[in-house]
Amino acid sequence: ILHEITNKIHEVRKTWYKLAPYWKASNASKKWKLIIYDAIVRSKLLYGLETVHLTDAMAKKLDVFQLKGLRQILRLQATFVNRAKSNKFVFEMASKTAYPDPQDKRVIPRFSEFHRERKASLLGHILRASDDDPLREVTFQPGTAYRVEYGKKRVGKPKQNWIHQTKKYVYVEKQHLFTYDETKAQDNQILKWAQERKF
Repeated sequence: ILHEITNKIHEVRKTWYKLAPYWKASNASKKWKLIIYDAIVRSKLLYGLETVHLTDAMAKKLDVFQLKGLRQILRLQATFVNRAKSNKFVFEMASKTAYPDPQDKRVIPRFSEFHRERKASLLGHILRASDDDPLREVTFQPGTAYRVEYGKKRVGKPKQNWIHQTKKYVYVEKQHLFTYDETKAQDNQILKWAQERKF
């Protein structure tokens, strides 16, 4: 998957270069450059990725690619040149530039965070689906948020998987609760939140 992510970044980079005349246009404001970048580059890079679990290394590659583009548009030096221009500063400046109205609460999210939000949205869609929906049938047991078991569990530390990591994100990050252990009580709570459309 990491190899595929790298290839996809290379493909999107070609789109970035095709838009080079726009990035260099003197009559285009930084605000519109940021909005165009966020709309076109993000949608092309993350299209369909909500069905895949990304490791921290994979997610970091997405954010690094995004930061390079934002720094170029905002004309900010790299962190190793100017320590004050941290990654956090870049995102804050990009959000304020794209949405200057103090009443506008929108921000430009990290690509990795947007990816996790899309995964959570897909999880909610699957949990709300009827039991005869093919996607729900192969993912969860009828009427529950308990995942379907396929064969015996492997010996050793379990591999990271889409269902567990997405439910963990909903339980810990979105609802600000303690660690997710995939207990039935926790899964029942996640199912309830999905039915209430909290994600």
